[in-house]
Order: sequence, then C-alpha cells, then structure tokens
Amino acid sequence: MRDAVRAALGACIILGWGCTTSNSEVASLRSEVRQLRKTIAGMNGPPPPVAERVKLARDDEAKLQARVDAEQRQENAERSTDGKKTLQAAALDADQTVRPDGGTAPNSSTVTSFNCYVTICKGTSTHANEEAYRAFLTQAFGAGPHRYKSWFNVTRVEPVGGGAGRTAVFYTGVAKGSPTPNPGTGEKGKPQ
Repeated sequence: MRDAVRAALGACIILGWGCTTSNSEVASLRSEVRQLRKTIAGMNGPPPPVAERVKLARDDEAKLQARVDAEQRQENAERSTDGKKTLQAAALDADQTVRPDGGTAPNSSTVTSFNCYVTICKGTSTHANEEAYRAFLTQAFGAGPHRYKSWFNVTRVEPVGGGAGRTAVFYTGVAKGSPTPNPGTGEKGKPQ
C-alpha cells in the first residue's frame, strides 16, 4: 500500500499534475485500509460451532419440507420419474469413479426415493461410504454428464447401521428439459 501511495505522489510531482494530498487524506486512506484488513481477517476466521451449523441445516430442512408439505397433493409424476432416472444414472457414473487406491465401488450409491411437486423435489439416497456419497454429489449435481440441472440442498447425511454407509436427504428444484439417463439402462444398470 505504501508503495502505491509513494508511486501516486511521485507521479504527481514528476508529471506536474498539481496533486494536493493532505496528511488528513493519507491518514484517512490508511485508516480505511486497516479497517478493510480487519474485515477480511474476520471473513477467514474459524467456521461456526457444530451446534450452530446443525441448527442452520435443520432450519433449512424445515423450510424446504414445509414447501413439500404444501405441495404434497400436487405430485408431478413425470418429473419424479425422469428426475429419478437422471439421478440414478449419475449414481451409476459415481460408482465408476476411481478411488485413490485405484479401484471402484460398483453399485454403492442408490437413489431410494425422488418425488417432485409443483416447485420442489425431495429425494433420499444411500451410499456405501463417505467417498461414494461425495462421488454421487459430484456426478449428480456438479460436473457429471447426467447431472440434475437445478438447485439442490443436502439437508441431512446420516450413518447407516453404525458402519461407513450413508443416507442423504436432499431437496432440489424441478429440473427443466429432458433427463439424460444412461442409454439402455434403468435402475442400477438393469437392462430396460
């Protein structure tokens, strides 16, 4: 910052711009820079406590579930079917994701339910472990070729049976356009 101020003052003197920089202006700018540094430092602080993050997630889930409850009688069966096919294709893609040890985890992710209504969908999925769950998220909602094209919010991920398995509850918007399931496959790789 000092170098920038010096350079600006030097340009004023050398080029004869007639710059009039008072000590109070410089002091004001320095004060502003100090305040910005404090603000930025506060942004990079530690994450909120776990209890606070859990409360925020539960609040989000309650709001999203209220929308599902309000639309419960207006299920969009076509979007539910198409969305589940797309997400199941993403689960198949995730199962082919290479693990750090070089292997894959075939048939380790499954979309157990997916229901769409007027403006919102709710789904659940199961995964063999945390790694399979993360691979599914990447394929289903990130960069995968069979991604579900809408917003999403995972509100809960719970261990299954005390082991490494995971069950996830998620909400999405109602996707627009056609689904992109794997050609020639239905549920978990069974031929259609």
